[in-house]
Amino acid sequence: EARKFNRFYFSGAVDLACDKQGRILVPQYLKEYAGIKKDVIIVGVSNRIEIWSKDRWKDFYDNTKDTFEDIAEKLTEDVI
Repeated sequence: EARKFNRFYFSGAVDLACDKQGRILVPQYLKEYAGIKKDVIIVGVSNRIEIWSKDRWKDFYDNTKDTFEDIAEKLTEDVI
């Protein structure tokens, strides 16, 4: 099940190269999937980055911040 999850989750990942000015071009299908029109938020997640639509990130953050401690407690219960 973990392999299936990872396979599906990371299937949208893509290797990108920077241009001479250090910019990356996000493929159109990923911009559409993420709802990116103009402004983005870059989020560091472990050993990778995520590029979010500014509006979608705000929605996610606002809906998740109050449950962060509950999520952390639930995840650490499985480890301990």
